Amino acid sequence: LFYGQRLVLLRQQRSMFTAVTGIRAFQAFKPHMRTSSFSIMSPHFCFSSQDQRGPSAAQTPATQDDVDIPPEEFKKMQDSLKKFAQCMTLGKYAAAQMVLTEHRADIERWFPDDHPAHLSVDNNQGLLLKLDGNFEEARRIFERVTERYAYFYGEAHPSTINALVNLGTVLKDVGAFEEAIPVFERVIEGRRATEGDTSINYAMAKAMAAGAYREV
Repeated sequence: LFYGQRLVLLRQQRSMFTAVTGIRAFQAFKPHMRTSSFSIMSPHFCFSSQDQRGPSAAQTPATQDDVDIPPEEFKKMQDSLKKFAQCMTLGKYAAAQMVLTEHRADIERWFPDDHPAHLSVDNNQGLLLKLDGNFEEARRIFERVTERYAYFYGEAHPSTINALVNLGTVLKDVGAFEEAIPVFERVIEGRRATEGDTSINYAMAKAMAAGAYREV
């Protein structure tokens, strides 16, 4: 191969490697919505699906009761999340917004208002707002999502940690570095508890905190 062809091939292989290693495996949903979550392993953004209830989940009526969803509707929501993930990975944010809007309507149709399934939709909406430059609105969303995830699942849960990453990065975007530092410290502790202090995500959390400290 010519040098230019080898360079293009190398870039394609690197891009494929990033896409594959950057997304945790999407596992099958179960009809009672005890579902898995996935996230982009990036210091810049994390998006999520409906979330698996961890052992620290608050015992509220919304999380105790199973939600009766027809299998075909459940599969539709699962497919929507896969399509949303694909759009985000490819940088097709307008298409991702359309998918998310449709998915929100399904969530609102089948889940009670206080169910944590709504938080994943809000988290993803905040991400799209952030990418569109609407930092303050995204900040308000991430603050609420983080608070509610911590209530339902505790600090050491992937959904809470991912929302904290989003909140920390949007705080950096608006220049609120002093506010971002304690958020990233919570991310560090969450990564330590869930993945250990030798994981890539733990190192990335440390790097994000260090970047905020440098700006203070």
